[in-house]
Amino acid sequence: MLFYCEAKHEDLAIFDVHDLKDLEKLWNLKLDEEWDKNDPRSLIVLKGLKRVKYRGPREGFWYDLPDYFWNEFMFQSEESFRGRDWPDGPSLIIRLYGFYKGESEWDFIQYKVDLGDKR
Repeated sequence: MLFYCEAKHEDLAIFDVHDLKDLEKLWNLKLDEEWDKNDPRSLIVLKGLKRVKYRGPREGFWYDLPDYFWNEFMFQSEESFRGRDWPDGPSLIIRLYGFYKGESEWDFIQYKVDLGDKR
């Protein structure tokens, strides 16, 4: 699954997906909520990331993250995380929150790809 790092700060990263079908696959594996195919939101906020020093995700790069990368994440949809009655309404771009519960440190450099190679 291809993900683009939009932003990062310490143990938090925001990723976008190359193809919503990949996000749908992840959603169906990790959540009991129904996928809304009419919802265009595609960002994932990951919290609690552990990474090898100087080898974490970097803004502006694509990563081909393997399916097993997600094994130790707990996920919540944006609506269940913030609640549907949040004062300023639901996020217009964030669809999913992931919380890393594992102990492994990830070396994101090994998953970095040139998107031109994956088209």
